[in-house]
Amino acid sequence: MPVRSPQLTSMMGACLLILISTALRAADPPAAPAPAAGPETSAVELPRFQPGLWEYRRTLVSEKSAKPQVSTVRKCADPGADIREKMAALRKENC
Repeated sequence: MPVRSPQLTSMMGACLLILISTALRAADPPAAPAPAAGPETSAVELPRFQPGLWEYRRTLVSEKSAKPQVSTVRKCADPGADIREKMAALRKENC
């Protein structure tokens, strides 16, 4: 089992908090809960995201390089629809 340095662990936690806070700021205020549609209804309610131009950033910090590696993707999308499609595909695979 690899041992993580405290700096790496705190950096990963900070990145996670940034991603969560960015997603929450981008989401619409929660709407009224949808009625249950049966056993396939997800227990997780997704926030309502606005479709449009989205930017996804990922920062990788490794011990091999002092400089973090940043990758950025911009695309026109509806993140909520993308997430629901991926969840449906996983459900089909019993995952």
